[in-house]
Amino acid sequence: MENSSRSSFVFFYDGTKQGITVTVEKIVRNGLDGGKISFLYEGSDASSINGYVSDDVYVIEFKAENAAEYIAAISSIGGEAASNYALPEISEWTFTIEKRAVEIQWEEETERIYKKDYYRRNAFIANLVEGDEVPLTYRTSGKGYSSEDNSAMAAGTYVTTVTSVLNENYTLENGIGLSVEWSILPKEISLENIYWRRDGTEIFEVEYSAKPYSVTAYAYDGAVDASDGLVYEGDSVSFTYFGEVIEQFGLSSISEATAVNAGRYAINVIGTNNSDYTVKGTPSVILTVSQ
Repeated sequence: MENSSRSSFVFFYDGTKQGITVTVEKIVRNGLDGGKISFLYEGSDASSINGYVSDDVYVIEFKAENAAEYIAAISSIGGEAASNYALPEISEWTFTIEKRAVEIQWEEETERIYKKDYYRRNAFIANLVEGDEVPLTYRTSGKGYSSEDNSAMAAGTYVTTVTSVLNENYTLENGIGLSVEWSILPKEISLENIYWRRDGTEIFEVEYSAKPYSVTAYAYDGAVDASDGLVYEGDSVSFTYFGEVIEQFGLSSISEATAVNAGRYAINVIGTNNSDYTVKGTPSVILTVSQ
């Protein structure tokens, strides 16, 4: 009996049975009886052994499907002619089926705008063997944010990473495309959905009184989708301002949205204090403090 090599054989999982073939030679032709050769193996329950006669040799196939390390051996010779034969010095072989390194592809990139609900960045395995089920687990992180899944809600930039494959025939080691960067854009509040108040009133022409006058912008809520220009109910949005003197009455001056001295002022919204929202255009109001 002979084998060509003592070396371990390596295969990669592909959903088919793979393994080694051992040929047993130097048997007298009329002694080719499958019952005379015993063999064993160690490895997955999915492994199989097949022995058959081909020409003047006895062929033994050791094969398996699942990723694992296997040991195959001819363990003994039996039967009436056993005393005429001896096992060779090398009668044991190993072979390994390596796990399949995943090739991750992510769903097609689309524009995501804050919607007060979670977005999920889904992935799939491009080199999945047909019929296999391989669930994935994820981790998503961003500025001040981390979750053990593939979701995020707030406007910002995130990185989602595949953290494990729940199938012993697959591995992340040497995998491709395991992480993806993606963004959720802030929702725009439209000009027509912003209104102004001056100290709780709609009066923006007042007389000098040596007291400060302040104006405040507010946004209407009741949003139902990302394009309606409204704020989602329950969200708190306030604004930042830039004030400027557009008509000087002597000592006219303004700080953001508050003025004391007589003058004519333009107060402009320049941003929000909620990073989930931004303002479309530059909402403004005119405040006049007469002498």
